Formats: sequence, C-alpha cells, structure tokens
Amino acid sequence: MFRRILSVGAIMLATTTIASAQEASTEEALAWEAVKDSDASADVFAFIERYPNGAFTKDAQALMIDLLWVEMAAAAPVTDAETGEPTSQDPIAVTFSAPLTEGDPEIVGKSIEELIVGSPLFPPVEGLPESYWKEQDCSNCHEWEQANLCTQANTYLTDAGAENLTKQHPYGGTFKQNLRVWAMAGCE
Repeated sequence: MFRRILSVGAIMLATTTIASAQEASTEEALAWEAVKDSDASADVFAFIERYPNGAFTKDAQALMIDLLWVEMAAAAPVTDAETGEPTSQDPIAVTFSAPLTEGDPEIVGKSIEELIVGSPLFPPVEGLPESYWKEQDCSNCHEWEQANLCTQANTYLTDAGAENLTKQHPYGGTFKQNLRVWAMAGCE
C-alpha cells in the first residue's frame, strides 16, 4: 500500500513538472513570436533578459546584434550634402562625465564617471548572493578609471564584443550600449 502511494505521488509530481515545463515553454514561444519581428533592439533585449537560457535565446541574440547594427547605422551623423558638416540631427553624444540621456531609468541622469563608483543594480554573476554585491561599490572589485574602461568599451565595437551587448551587466544592458557609443566617439 505504501509503495502504491509513493508511486502515485511520483507520477503526480512528474506530471506536474512536465506540465510546468510545457507551460513555461509555451510562454516563451509566445513571447518569441511577439518579439521576433520587432525592429527595436530594446524589445529583443527584454526577451533575452527574461529567457536567458531559453530555446530561442541564440536566435534572439543574433537578431539583437543585427538590430543594433541597423540602429547604429541610422544613428550615424547626418551631414549636409554641400558642406559635409554635421547637421543638427546628430545623435546625442555620450561622454565620460556628462549625464547619460538614454538607457534604463536607473542610469539616466548619471555619468559613466559616477556609475563606476556606484553600486550595481543587478548581480555581476547570476546567482551570486545579494550580500556579496548589493550596496557594494563597483570599485570594490574593479579599479575603473577612464582609460581602462575605454579599453573595455572599445571591445563592444568588434563583432565578438557586439555579441556581449546581449549579456546582462550590473547596470543593465543599456549601460553597455552607452559604453559602445562612448567608444565610437573616442572615449571623450
């Protein structure tokens, strides 16, 4: 009798686990269907953050890289046809000490200079207990200064580095995108 109860319990647990996995898989598939034709990298990045190890993550990362290239091309400085001088439609520059104007709400209004001595918003390593990173200064683990941060930012200009734009950062994904724009302008 006891073995039968255990067997029934095991079957119920297995059925519940399979149903939960199918439900999560269906939820992810529906989310992917909703985002796969998006022309906004932010939509795709949100999907990747929600399903970092999902069935569609590799496809989402590839799409995000493509969209970032398109967005960068669209953000390239527009020049006057006659003079070759930049027009007023130039994208907003990112500098080391000026407040960021684009990105996650938690970083907008703060400069890169301020953020590198601040506290992370997310764990630097997934699963790291909060006691190791929450309310800790980034400078506890890094010796950031403008020059070595510029070196990191320049890696985002390469194809391999662009793939890293889809990975979470302790200040959110848009911080890396701001670093990339900063590097494109020469890390001023």
